[in-house]
Amino acid sequence: MSQRFVRQIFMRDVSYYIKRVGPWLILAGLIVSAFLFWPGRDSPSPEASAAGDRRGDECTQVRTGAAGRHVMTTQRGLGYVVITPTDYSAKYRYGLLVLFPPAGYSRHAAERFYRITQRATAAGYVVALSDALPLSSHAMRAQADVVNEVAKRWCIDAARVVLAGHSDGGLMAQGTVIKSYLPATMTVHVVSSAAGIQQQDLAIEHCPSPRRVTLLHPAHDERFPGYGWGVAQWWAKCFACMPMMNEPSAGQCIEAQACAVSSSVRFCKTSVSHAQYPPELGEQLHQVMQRRAGSSSRIDAVD
Repeated sequence: MSQRFVRQIFMRDVSYYIKRVGPWLILAGLIVSAFLFWPGRDSPSPEASAAGDRRGDECTQVRTGAAGRHVMTTQRGLGYVVITPTDYSAKYRYGLLVLFPPAGYSRHAAERFYRITQRATAAGYVVALSDALPLSSHAMRAQADVVNEVAKRWCIDAARVVLAGHSDGGLMAQGTVIKSYLPATMTVHVVSSAAGIQQQDLAIEHCPSPRRVTLLHPAHDERFPGYGWGVAQWWAKCFACMPMMNEPSAGQCIEAQACAVSSSVRFCKTSVSHAQYPPELGEQLHQVMQRRAGSSSRIDAVD
């Protein structure tokens, strides 16, 4: 058999092989390339990267809280869940967002209602959601325990604590501050939506130390009609702001002017019913969490 003939057979076999097997080799190569270079689980997620950018100073005391999702129970027996940024490290300080539930909501139902967990962790916040309790002074103390226990277990920036809620949850957010159930070292921003509280209900209450307060209330709240605006005026008076004179229309907000140092009052009229989730709540929370606090804050006094 001549060498030329052998070469012809070889080239023919190679050509046949390429035609039949080549496309599969190309496909396999694409799959391998996609696996190696496609942004997948081995690449830092946008949420993790954003959270890392928004970490605060290093913690000066050891914290036992870890990264992930944790189902917890307070010493009084109240159930709650804690969700951290994916890159949480006990070495650094993170913001804390506590979402108090509407009446009758479990912690899991409340998380679905508020729809803010991912955006909050992306902003560098540890998120806590608790189960609902019937309104009472005991319930308010029990809900405040969630804030205090999370701050002791996780590395929290005392200058970035946000308490928020809708309906009963909004009342809890305001009440825990008004009743001074939280450490004075915490700089709290309250974001309260559709709370069932009126100005006359606060007449006998003492003004808390300067805080930041954002209040939202439906323009046509079928459960608590006309509530909200008077409460905003009470907070403005507490913080020595100029009187809030012109109530906003649906979909608008108004900010109190010339308030005491380290305090602010903002009131927004929402356009949905009491039972519906107000998109403005998520927008206001997002704005609050984007404000980076100074690095001088300390949470150690909580201990």
